[in-house]
Amino acid sequence: MQIYYVNALGRSRLRMPRNQEVASTTLHFSILLPFSSHSALNNKIITQKLKKVKRIIDLTFPIKSLTFPIFCVIIISMRVEELLKEKGLTIGIAESLTGGGVMDRITDLPGSSSYFLGGVVAYSDELKKRILGVTEESLKRYGAVSRECAEEMADGVRRLTSADIGAATTGIAGPTGGTEEKPIGLVYTAVSYNKETICEKSLFKGDRLTIKKAAVEKLLDMVFKMSND
Repeated sequence: MQIYYVNALGRSRLRMPRNQEVASTTLHFSILLPFSSHSALNNKIITQKLKKVKRIIDLTFPIKSLTFPIFCVIIISMRVEELLKEKGLTIGIAESLTGGGVMDRITDLPGSSSYFLGGVVAYSDELKKRILGVTEESLKRYGAVSRECAEEMADGVRRLTSADIGAATTGIAGPTGGTEEKPIGLVYTAVSYNKETICEKSLFKGDRLTIKKAAVEKLLDMVFKMSND
């Protein structure tokens, strides 16, 4: 039986009494919740499972209060795996701000070598140009964090790996590097498939880790939707 998972990503506030004062700290966590079928993956059932986990945490940790996950996202890498295997498609990944997070998510699953051909973490503009074929004109005119750069990265890694699908991320994870025009959390994700390249712009909120994880999920979701059309 195939097991599917929900990844509950959260940033919770722990408040513990200390010498009659309240000391606060932030807890970052990730909890995998198993489900036996896609039909079980709905917000109501997910919420019920999270409440059970919360009760366990309340009993385990001597904390005064706990605000449970700010958001919950589906690990869609399993859906991507099923779809790519079903259609006999292969994929190559180019990453900038996510630093290999997309490839890590894909290769977490056994048997991923049957559809994942490889990828590139191109943090510098020089590598984007030399390995992925991003043009000097695009980088000078639009910058590395742009629709044009993301699309050229996706096209480039598709050519480089000879994959059916090329997918790419670029953006600003923070906490520095943001501007009024390009704020922290700005992310471009692009997918190249079947003679078409699409790119989506997102503005994610949160700390660096939260933004990177959101970008990973966004790209995987785009891959699934585009290859499923």
